[in-house]
Amino acid sequence: MSYEQDAIRTKPPNEPVTIEDAQLDLLHAAMGLCTESGEFMNAMKRWIYYNKPPDRNNLIEEIGDVFWYCALAAEALGVSFEEIQARNTAKLKVRYPEGFSHTDALNRDLPSEAAALEGSE
Repeated sequence: MSYEQDAIRTKPPNEPVTIEDAQLDLLHAAMGLCTESGEFMNAMKRWIYYNKPPDRNNLIEEIGDVFWYCALAAEALGVSFEEIQARNTAKLKVRYPEGFSHTDALNRDLPSEAAALEGSE
């Protein structure tokens, strides 16, 4: 069996699916986040490898575009930026109780981080 045949055999069947508005918004947000992050990264690539300094206004624009897609995703999930920030802060306090360290970064306690995320609801 060829790779293509082996890979395609794992494809889900083409059955009618119902996509809700929230799912479409999350998909739109995921695509947009990838696109805008890629545009930001492309500016960094041009700076590092081609010695073309980044356009500060363009970088700010790309960050704004990322925020827009984050807002779309948050709305689809029914969560505010404030709640997202609180959950992330709780997770980071578990991960880095004394501030960033390489040791903590390499030895994460994922169950405790997950519990901190859930406890921030």
